[in-house]
Amino acid sequence: MAKLPTTQQDTIDLNLMKDQLDTIEKQMQEENIEQIKYRDGTRAIHDFDTNETKVAGNGTIFHKQKNITSVHFINTGADTTEALADLHKVGHTQTVLGATVGVSQQYVSETLKDE
Repeated sequence: MAKLPTTQQDTIDLNLMKDQLDTIEKQMQEENIEQIKYRDGTRAIHDFDTNETKVAGNGTIFHKQKNITSVHFINTGADTTEALADLHKVGHTQTVLGATVGVSQQYVSETLKDE
């Protein structure tokens, strides 16, 4: 399996991203949407049972819960395969991980099978 390239992180405006997350979450709740996949590979996932929303793409995961919003960035220059393993350990699904680095869930599964 080919090694993933290291991540190059763009400058991110956290306030803008939080506003966009709120907008996406509201739309998903109003329209009973559980998952959105954008053409660039970014995914938004809303869990109606826990009322949690995750948006993953471009080396970043935003996770909005009732009282807090968490952000995970893959550090610039980090080994992407190691970063996937770290993110998996904190509970992100393979689908979310794939969206984070722009690969399929199946690729993530194969990459993490030895973890």
